[in-house]
Amino acid sequence: MKKDNRAALVTGILLIALGSFILLKELVGIDPFLFRSYGLVALGILWLARVLTVRPRRRLYPGFLILMLGLFYLGVEWDLVELSRATLVTALILIAGLAVFPSFLLGKKSLPFLANGVVLTITGILFWLYVDMDFPSFYYLETYWPVALVIIGAAYLLQATLSGRKPLNN
Repeated sequence: MKKDNRAALVTGILLIALGSFILLKELVGIDPFLFRSYGLVALGILWLARVLTVRPRRRLYPGFLILMLGLFYLGVEWDLVELSRATLVTALILIAGLAVFPSFLLGKKSLPFLANGVVLTITGILFWLYVDMDFPSFYYLETYWPVALVIIGAAYLLQATLSGRKPLNN
């Protein structure tokens, strides 16, 4: 199938899905929140099914990101997660970090990509602990967390200068 035909096919499917959703919302009165949860899960699964069937496997990260975001909203819908601004920001950071790991294992084997996922995951876990646990011992973490950013940045610069490459170059 030509690229133009594929683009037209994907555009057609998206327009049909969007039109059907809006029509169902108007006629039946379905909750638009359902699209955020079930729609994102379905879109993530379809994305991954398409990407995993071709070689080389590229663009896995957006599929896992969409799928995990849909699963988060399913947790909100099923009252497993309380939705607030703090939990949403924490969840988005964690999802962005956790989506790297299956993408790394199944596709792109880039160590900077993996390092970014580890940093985002650790940051998300620390935010989650701070938001949900509210320990008094987090005073030092709350005050001095930028030190970790400075150390990580210095490590990147040191690695770049020792290996003779430009900083932030994959």
